[in-house]
Amino acid sequence: DTTQWNAIHTGMRMVVENLSTFDNFPIEVAGKTGTAQQSLNRPNHALFVGYAPADAPQIAIATRIAYGYGSSNACVFVDQVMKYYFKQNTEEELLNGKATNVGTSSNSFGD
Repeated sequence: DTTQWNAIHTGMRMVVENLSTFDNFPIEVAGKTGTAQQSLNRPNHALFVGYAPADAPQIAIATRIAYGYGSSNACVFVDQVMKYYFKQNTEEELLNGKATNVGTSSNSFGD
């Protein structure tokens, strides 16, 4: 049914519109986030599935970062992949060698 199909796509577009990760991305992305908890003793798994452009997809991606704390980390990865794919960043800009300390953020182990 096209009504249901359109509702799914609209919902996936709305998910990404509420993610600050994609705020300045010039191409409309649609997707779904997720965080899967496996154990209380380990960080959650970070998930994101999506595609772009939202109205005429050229790329689709499914990401799972094992023990990646939360879906926001998967979104950051997808943002970088899409920036590279759509030539918004160069390889040098993406591979800058800088890491983020998650120990002092909302992505720390208690997630």
